Amino acid sequence: MEKCIICLEEKEATSFGEEHVIPETIGGNYIINNVCNSCNSNLGQKVDIKIINEFLPVCLRHEKDIRGKSGLLPIMFPGTFENEFDKKEKYRLEHDENGNIRPVLIYKQPSIKKIEEEIYSIQIAFDNSLSEDEMLKKSKQIISKEMKRRGVETYDINGCFEKVNT
Repeated sequence: MEKCIICLEEKEATSFGEEHVIPETIGGNYIINNVCNSCNSNLGQKVDIKIINEFLPVCLRHEKDIRGKSGLLPIMFPGTFENEFDKKEKYRLEHDENGNIRPVLIYKQPSIKKIEEEIYSIQIAFDNSLSEDEMLKKSKQIISKEMKRRGVETYDINGCFEKVNT
């Protein structure tokens, strides 16, 4: 039987594992073996997560190229960002297939022009990371929502799509 230094309970030796005193994701390599698995898990969920997601540790990880267990660096600026030159565009930073961080277009206000009574031309922009099926599905949702706002009933929008690369 061993005693956990956190909860002070006596437990079987199999209930103990490695605990990084300083979280491994920010470069900690000093390990102790006298914290039970339950306390270790609680520390990870309640303490470590708050430390490693703070701005300074994230900067340190980028500077020292300390990657997480997934092999990726954390996103330094999570959230969405507005394009300074086109306020209708919103972006999020994500990892690409090589683990590099790149901006991904998550929203661009659709361009809607009335051509004739109940006939509209609608341009919707998507990031290339979406499949054509995902783009089509999202397009239909956006068109239905925008036409509903205008009090226009949407009839058949299938087959009216044209993919344009810019």
